[in-house]
Amino acid sequence: MASFRLRKGIQVGERPVPCEDSIPPGELPPCLILPVQGSSYDQSRALVAPGETVAAGQALSEPRGTLARVRLSPLKGRVAEVCLHPVLRAGLEDGGTPSRCRVLSVILEDLESPRQSPASLAWREAPVEELMARLEPMGLEGQGGLPLDYELAVLRDPGVLLLNAAELQRGQAVLDWLLNNRLPELEAGVEALAQCSGFREVVLTHLPRQKNVAGRFMALIEKVLPVKGIPLKEGYPAAHPMLLAARVLGRFPDPLRPLAAQGVLVMHLDRLSRVQQRVSRREYGAAQPVTVMRSEDDRARLFWALPGTPLNWLLKRADERQDLEVSAASGRNPRLVLAGGALDGAPLVEQEAPLLEGLRLLLDYPAASLPAHREDACISCGLCLDGCPVRLNPPNLVHLVQDRRLEEAQACGLETCIDCGICTWLCPGRLNLGHVLRKGQFMLREARDAC
Repeated sequence: MASFRLRKGIQVGERPVPCEDSIPPGELPPCLILPVQGSSYDQSRALVAPGETVAAGQALSEPRGTLARVRLSPLKGRVAEVCLHPVLRAGLEDGGTPSRCRVLSVILEDLESPRQSPASLAWREAPVEELMARLEPMGLEGQGGLPLDYELAVLRDPGVLLLNAAELQRGQAVLDWLLNNRLPELEAGVEALAQCSGFREVVLTHLPRQKNVAGRFMALIEKVLPVKGIPLKEGYPAAHPMLLAARVLGRFPDPLRPLAAQGVLVMHLDRLSRVQQRVSRREYGAAQPVTVMRSEDDRARLFWALPGTPLNWLLKRADERQDLEVSAASGRNPRLVLAGGALDGAPLVEQEAPLLEGLRLLLDYPAASLPAHREDACISCGLCLDGCPVRLNPPNLVHLVQDRRLEEAQACGLETCIDCGICTWLCPGRLNLGHVLRKGQFMLREARDAC
């Protein structure tokens, strides 16, 4: 893992936060936890067994089911176990119930870094068929867990490539570092996608304080495709892919269909940078940036970590205090570790969960300072009804889900909720409306699968 430097006083959230002047490379984690199933429709099975030694880039799974993809080993290692293991993604869907967020995973031990990265710069001259062949087995996941090759296959021609630079409200150091230090790599990612599918334009979203660096990025994109920028209000949850697509299309998209099938491919910038790594065959053992923060002293540390790294190992590296090892669900820890980002954070119930692609922030937070959840806090102000982009009645749906009246909730439009979090953001009583609705959607899928 390469070390890098950050300038002191980099902007994180609304105020400058002192960051580490230099992060040492550090050693490899003791193990990697690699899920081989990436979506609710993915029924892939493992191709390896305990005791086997796998090489970097070796296939760990055989794709089975809708939207399934091949999982590759990022490093050389020994398969210690193939089992159901808790992951954070499913925990968010189910409100943090550990028993329902376990997916088939391969656990690697005795890890070895490759001596050299299998890089190739010939991808710029490669035909489109070869580029697609390189992208397909890598399976970059996008909105809703869709593999990138599937999104490109259903993308209408011509379409809109929507690059979301405003998805982070906290952990801003990661985004600023990407925009300031990896513009050529991001440009190469746009170029690779332009060769694989037709786009009529590129749209880049950014926050007001990102205007200057976003302008530099847009100047690079203009060499490949027409581009325009959309500034977004600070703090408002308008960076949700569905809401961004509505602004681009001029109408609200169908929440039950993939956005790519409606003409819009939405990508985060860190995901775009990995496109270039995939097509240039530098994808094995590539680490991703993760910000670890403590709320009371505003100390932010930016780490490079491999997907699959146990989060408890990463937390111990960031802070040597032993109380972080105690699960927040046990009741013995007066602190919480929130994983995720703005409007999508959730308590880390099982800290043995692996780091997944897209998780950029771990926030160590005092549990006592969080607002208590009260069932009678709703004052019927109607702000959530006015703010809902798909015109749902969140309080009514929440009551139906809590009473497990799922058929009535489905009839009232529960499945059309796009999980934007606006109802939670607007609620003066700080009710977790969005998380309850997400749990209800998970319960509906579970009931449908049981039939």
